[in-house]
Amino acid sequence: MVWNRAAKESSAPRGRPSRLGSGMIPITMQVDSEPMRDELSINELRRRLAQVLPGLLQNTVPSDPPNGEVEPAFFARLRGIPTVEVCRGGEALGVSPFFIPAEALDGPTAVIHGRETLMLGSNNYLGLTRHPEVMEAAREALERYGTSCTGSRLLNGTIPVHIEFEEEIADFLGYPKAILFSSGFMANQGALSSLCRRGDQVFSDRDNHASIVDGMTGFGVRYVRYAHNDMEDLEKRIKSFEPGPPRLIVSDSVFSMSGEIVKLPQLMQVARRHGALVYLDEAHGLGTLGATGRGAAEHFGLSDKPDLVMGTLSKSLAAVGGFIAGPTVAIDFLRFCARSFVFSAAAAPAVAAAGLAALRILRREPDRVEAARSNARYLANGLRQLGFECSSGTVPIIAVQAADAMEGCAMHFALVQAGVLTNMVLYPAVPKNEAMLRISVMATHTRQHLDHALEVFETVGKKIGMIGSGDARRRERAVK
Repeated sequence: MVWNRAAKESSAPRGRPSRLGSGMIPITMQVDSEPMRDELSINELRRRLAQVLPGLLQNTVPSDPPNGEVEPAFFARLRGIPTVEVCRGGEALGVSPFFIPAEALDGPTAVIHGRETLMLGSNNYLGLTRHPEVMEAAREALERYGTSCTGSRLLNGTIPVHIEFEEEIADFLGYPKAILFSSGFMANQGALSSLCRRGDQVFSDRDNHASIVDGMTGFGVRYVRYAHNDMEDLEKRIKSFEPGPPRLIVSDSVFSMSGEIVKLPQLMQVARRHGALVYLDEAHGLGTLGATGRGAAEHFGLSDKPDLVMGTLSKSLAAVGGFIAGPTVAIDFLRFCARSFVFSAAAAPAVAAAGLAALRILRREPDRVEAARSNARYLANGLRQLGFECSSGTVPIIAVQAADAMEGCAMHFALVQAGVLTNMVLYPAVPKNEAMLRISVMATHTRQHLDHALEVFETVGKKIGMIGSGDARRRERAVK
């Protein structure tokens, strides 16, 4: 597959008519990748899913090595893992909800299997990945610095764009200093694994991101998980430890699967009562919470902010990377002691420049934050009126509950066939007997996009049996 943007100097717009919005999708393509697959009937879809999904809930028969080869035990033990075997089987039958390739991305829409598709599965909350200033900043950095810094920040990899981003994100969030990592995962893993020491008491929300969990393993920290967003349980667990050692409470700001917001005022009160510091992961809060997108502290109007804040460039800031903002002493320490920072190549110039440009747009155009939230509320309200059980759309993440994996996967696949992409969430991201569709909304979705999405959800939802006609079905779901 080969594709390119219409040339900037072209005398006429190129592209193809869009069913989902006014005007054109300005992408010219020669698609020689996978053609659009034949549409499956609902019965055939269910038949195929029934062959693979039970493996999520029971012991799975390991797949065979290719051509009957004898594998070393090191590799053979990797077979029979339920999630892997289920996904492998789904791919073989053409019904896997994962690794769906997009031939083109244009913000609110994409091209998938050769057809225009409404994108409701991207974390591009502010719609900046195609913003002209962001793309121009990336191009200029590419021309000036090349494709890579080819080394770590500590030695040869630092360029002015890295420093400017660190200074501006620290100023934006109101902290003395910040440090830019090459990914959000590396920021959490590197910061927590280096800042926390043997004997420290660390309390982490049970639904925190995997990068937080990985940052807390293997070096003697007294690590305790408390019930999700339950401040009574948090305080109970803190009280079960003797006072004295340093204490840290770690939480997501916006929980990435459900879109639920941390109860930050209560969390801060518990922390201060028990002499704990607070580390807040704002990966999904930056650009979505607060009047100007500064995150949960602004959302709740708090003057007492978390002591350390982590954020990412791969959501609202239209790039890739992660950062930690906090007191100078902590950031200076991380610059020399966070292994995922010291021993990793610096963020690519074009990527860092794109993130910096996106941050400047957010500061200049905070109305994008409310635009994303308004779109989320509109879509969530429409889905609930149709009879779907879903979250409120307070942030641009809407979790639509399914009865089980079969219903969820059938709905997801049928939506893709109808030209709408969402994210399928299965065990172990949710409990074994649960499943949900994760929708993410952008500031750049139009009401035409969202109304089209509601039409498709209604049509497909009724075919799958996820919703029914009339109030009876909605009351039935509301009772559950």
